[in-house]
Amino acid sequence: MPTDATVTGAMLALALLLGVAVAVLAGLTFILSRRNAALRSEAAGLREHEKKFRAIADTAPVALFITRPEDGRTLYANPAAAELIGLPLAQVIGGDASRTHASAAARKAFLDELHVRGALHNQPIEFIRNDGTSLPCLRSASLGLLDGRPALFVAVTDLRERLQLEAALRVHSAAIDAAAEGIAITDPQGIIEYVNPALVRNSGYTAAELIGRHTRIFKSGVHDAAFYDALWETVRSGMVWRGEIINRRKDGSLYTELQAIAPVRDDRGEIIRFVAVKHDISERKRMETALQEGNAMLQHQIEETHRLQEELREQAVRDGLTNLFNRRYLDETLERELARAKREGYPLSLVMIDIDHFKKLNDAYGHQAGDKVLRELAALLWGNIRAEDVPCRYGGEEFLVMLPRMPLEIALERAEGWRLTFEAARVSFGDFLLGATISCGLAAYPEHGRTPEELLRCSDEALYSAKHAGRNRCEKYHVHHPLHK
Repeated sequence: MPTDATVTGAMLALALLLGVAVAVLAGLTFILSRRNAALRSEAAGLREHEKKFRAIADTAPVALFITRPEDGRTLYANPAAAELIGLPLAQVIGGDASRTHASAAARKAFLDELHVRGALHNQPIEFIRNDGTSLPCLRSASLGLLDGRPALFVAVTDLRERLQLEAALRVHSAAIDAAAEGIAITDPQGIIEYVNPALVRNSGYTAAELIGRHTRIFKSGVHDAAFYDALWETVRSGMVWRGEIINRRKDGSLYTELQAIAPVRDDRGEIIRFVAVKHDISERKRMETALQEGNAMLQHQIEETHRLQEELREQAVRDGLTNLFNRRYLDETLERELARAKREGYPLSLVMIDIDHFKKLNDAYGHQAGDKVLRELAALLWGNIRAEDVPCRYGGEEFLVMLPRMPLEIALERAEGWRLTFEAARVSFGDFLLGATISCGLAAYPEHGRTPEELLRCSDEALYSAKHAGRNRCEKYHVHHPLHK
C-alpha cells in the first residue's frame, strides 16, 4: 500500500507536468495568434496590392490580358483590351482570346516560343478584332501560374497612332528634304542639329561639317554685334525673327538670305529648339541692284533727254547770237499777252529799237565788230527789264521789247534810259572802242491798236518817225499819223 510520501510525490509530479503543459499550450497559443495576425496583415496587403494593380491596369492605355494557354479562355482584361477587341468588357472576360490571333498556326507558334523563352517582348503582330479587321500591334507576354494553374500574362500596344505619326513624320521629312529653302534646326544655344539638302547646297558645307557646329560658322562679318544681339533677343523671348542676313559660304563668298527663325517649345513652355528657314535671295538682290543701276542710268538718260529737249526748245525760241527771244517766240507771246491784257484790262507797250548807222559800222569794222555791238545791246536789255518783259531780236539790227502791264509813258521813260545808257557805252574791239546810238519807236494797247499786227505796225511807224527826226531818240506813235487806220 502506497505511503503518504509516495502519494504526495506523485501529486507533485502531476502538478509539475500540468504546469509544463499549460506553459507549452500558452506558448503555442501566442505563436498561433501572432501567425494569424501576420496572415491577416499579409492578406490585407495582398488585397491592397490587388486594388492598386486593378486601378493601374484599368486605367492603362495598353491592352492587358490574363488567359489560359490550353483553351484561350480570358480570365482578366482591362478596358483598353475591350476597346482594342471591339466588345464590351463583360463579353471579353470569359471569352476565347485565341480568336485575336491571325490563325491557329500563329497562336501555336506564339505558345511554342513562349514555352521555350519564358517571356517575349515587343513582338510585331497582327491583332484580330471582333469584326475580323486586323490591327498592327506590339505584344509582350510571359508564362506564369494563377490559382496553381498555367496562365498567360499578355500586354498588347496598338500601333495605329504611332504608325500614323511615323508616316506623317516621313512625309514632313521628305517635304523638308525636298524644300528649295534651306532649313536648319538648332538647340537653344545655337548648336546645329539638322540641316536639309538645300542648306547644304546654298552654303557649300556638307551636313557632317555643319551638325554640331554653332551657327556663327555662317557669320559674314558684315553685320555688327548689335544685329546678332537683337536677333537672339527676339527668338529667346519666344518671338519669330524675320529679316535679311548676309552669310558666308564655305568658299568665302557672301550671299544674302531672307530668314525666319522660330522657337520650338516643349509641353512646359520651355524653348528646346530653334528652326530657321533660309531663302537665298542673292540672285534677286543682284537683279534688284542691276535694276536700280539700270533705273539710275535710265533716269540720267531721261534727264539728259529733257535737258536736250529744253535746249532745243530754247534754241527754237532764242536768237543764236544775242540769246534774246526770236521773232517766232514774239509772235506767239504777243498774241497771248494781248489777249490777257484784254481780259484783265491792263495796258501793254511795245518798244521797237534800231541801231543807228549799223551798216556803216559793219562796213568800217567788219561783221565781227557788228556782232559784238549787237551782243552789247542785248546784254543791256537783259540787265534792265522786269521778269515778265520779253526782249526779242526782231531782225538784223532791230530789237523789240514787249512790256506787259506798263503804260506808254512809263515805257517811254524806260526806253530813254536804254538809249542813254547805250549811247554812253563803248565796245572794245581790238585797238578800237566802238560807240553807237539807238532809235526807239513806241506803241501801246489799247491806245494804238487792239491786235498784234496793229501794235507792231504802229511801233514800226513810230521808229520810222524817230529815224526821220534825226535818230538817237525815242518817239511815241501819234494817233493823227496819216498811216494810222
